[in-house]
Amino acid sequence: MSLLNNMKMKPKLISLFLLVGLIPLIAVGVISIINAENALMDQANHNLEAVHAIKAEQITKYAAERQGDLGVLVETVDTLREETFSKLEALLATKTAELNRYFDALASEIRVLKDNPATLDDVATQRDGALPGQQTPPHREFSMTKGEQR
Repeated sequence: MSLLNNMKMKPKLISLFLLVGLIPLIAVGVISIINAENALMDQANHNLEAVHAIKAEQITKYAAERQGDLGVLVETVDTLREETFSKLEALLATKTAELNRYFDALASEIRVLKDNPATLDDVATQRDGALPGQQTPPHREFSMTKGEQR
């Protein structure tokens, strides 16, 4: 306290006015900085929440679009499968008809050969091991059904 008693009045008043003026100014400055920081944090959080909501909506929309694409893909695969099966059925019917015609033609040729006596001689000759035009053993009747001899 002796330091204050030894000082002149002018510096004391200046110090007192500075102290009285600066303390509220510093307090207002600190409070303003804290309020500004809180306001900036609130605004940043609000912006992040808005971005979060937008991104969530975009992801939901994207997932719905991909689900629709999958539905189209499934329909395409089903259509292709049905077309393939119908083509295979048509091909099966065509090939079955071709085989039936082929077997019918073979059966008709076999009937013609069966009814031709020269064919029976040739078959008998080949069966007995003789070459065509050679003398063959006595003729035996040969039945075309199950290769039986009579």
